[in-house]
Formats: sequence, C-alpha cells, structure tokens
Amino acid sequence: MISDNLFLTIFIIIIDITIIYTILYSNLSLFDSIFSYLVLIIHFIFAFGSFTKNEILLDFSHMFLIIIVVLMIFISNNYLLILSLLFIITIIFSWHYFDECILKRDENNKLKDEKMVKGFLYYIGLNVNYPDGRDSYVSSLFYLIVIYIIFKLYKNYRK
Repeated sequence: MISDNLFLTIFIIIIDITIIYTILYSNLSLFDSIFSYLVLIIHFIFAFGSFTKNEILLDFSHMFLIIIVVLMIFISNNYLLILSLLFIITIIFSWHYFDECILKRDENNKLKDEKMVKGFLYYIGLNVNYPDGRDSYVSSLFYLIVIYIIFKLYKNYRK
C-alpha cells in the first residue's frame, strides 16, 4: 500500500510541474494566471507546513484547498480545466483509497477547519450523508464541480 505522504508528494510535484509548464507555454487570462500562482503558493505553504510539521500551515492550506476547488469553475484555459478535473478526481480517489482525507491525521489531531467547512457547505445545501454515517459535504461540492468542469470542457471543445 502506498503511503499517504508519498502519494501527496508525487501528486503535488506533478501538479506543480504541469502548472509551471502551463504558465510558461500557454496564453493565460489574468484570472488563470492569478489562479495558477495562487495554487503554487498554497502548495509551497503546504510543503513547508508538512516538512516542519506546522499544523497551522497545514490547516490553512487544507482550508484553502476548498476555496481553490471552488475557484476552478472560473478557469477558462482548457489545460488548467483538465488539470483541475484530474486534481479533483484524484482527491476523490484518495478519499476512497485511504478511507478518509489524507490530511486528517487522527481523531486527537483532527483538522480544525472541519467545523467551519461543514457549516459553510450546510448553508449552501450540500449536507448529504453517506449510508454509514460519514458526512459528504465536501465530496458533494467536489462532485458538482467535476460535473461543471466536464460540461465546460465539452462546451470549449465544441467551439
């Protein structure tokens, strides 16, 4: 079984290399450029927090992940849309493979932003639960964004 730290490291390196390549060789809109640099900055914060075991930085980057995923619906570059789609699908896969969020360390050290994220998603109507009792607030949001990105890519390729 692959360790969650190795999985995260490889995943982030692949994403960052792809984003840097896209920044260098694609004609990005202003939003796409800002989004790309924001993702790189958040990944740097996450890597630094992970290396130094700084829980505040890890929680900040984890909370910002939700914001980045929501911002993905405004991306116009097809390469970034495909990367975003693969990113979300990989996160969903990792939830099922590792049976929880990779950043959820243990019950005594649960992410501090979880309550805030659940509250936000509850108020926008994404309060579906799994049959075994686990909540799926974030996964519902991610599934909706996956569907939206697929439709956006379809529309872009039909032009």
